[in-house]
Amino acid sequence: MKPFVRRFAGLALVSALVAVGCSLPTDESAQVIEQDRLDESLRRVTTTTTTTLPPVRTRDFAYFLLTTLDDNDVTRKVRQVPVPVALTTSLFDLIDPMGGEGFAASLNAEEGLINQVREYDVIDISIDDGRGGDVGVATVFLETIGEEPPGDEVLRDVAAQLVWTLTGEPDIGQVLISIDGELQELPTTNDDENLTSEPVDTDDYADYNPELVDDPPDDTTTTTTSTTVPPDE
Repeated sequence: MKPFVRRFAGLALVSALVAVGCSLPTDESAQVIEQDRLDESLRRVTTTTTTTLPPVRTRDFAYFLLTTLDDNDVTRKVRQVPVPVALTTSLFDLIDPMGGEGFAASLNAEEGLINQVREYDVIDISIDDGRGGDVGVATVFLETIGEEPPGDEVLRDVAAQLVWTLTGEPDIGQVLISIDGELQELPTTNDDENLTSEPVDTDDYADYNPELVDDPPDDTTTTTTSTTVPPDE
């Protein structure tokens, strides 16, 4: 092909491409074509999927609150309040609400139950393998809310609640309590006059057990009847 012919053919091709480009719709002249007017292969396919989440698996967790058995507000027992919780709920998330003012009400528990743990903020919980035994020891870290720390009577109630509540877990058998960063010597019902720095369990707070049956008093009187047989004559 001669150079002039090749140049002419090139110009013709460029002109054709420009003409085609000018014939394409611009943004101002573009129109939306309805889906039903498009070829089936060009239609937008919309699908709706429904995802069914598996049900949340739960278990019963038993909180122990306090109740009084006399009008003098002296004799206290623990009362179990079972609550369904998700299996994935951490131990801290279970115990932390006990430091709240309205915790007992949030359980829909009966009126008259007392939550002494609310006297403190629950900061943390740790569990170790125990001190020379097979049962785990849970250390509950509390923080004083008011300027003055509660007395030993309140601390005894708090310990009883936490011990009865936490030892319901299969890997916890004993409890320690730390308040404001210091491990506490705890009063127990077995020895009110002395404090213990050792881990405590439900035996240390057996007097709080609502099913505890008192032993009969030692001064029970026993009546004995004897019969005297006269000798043979």
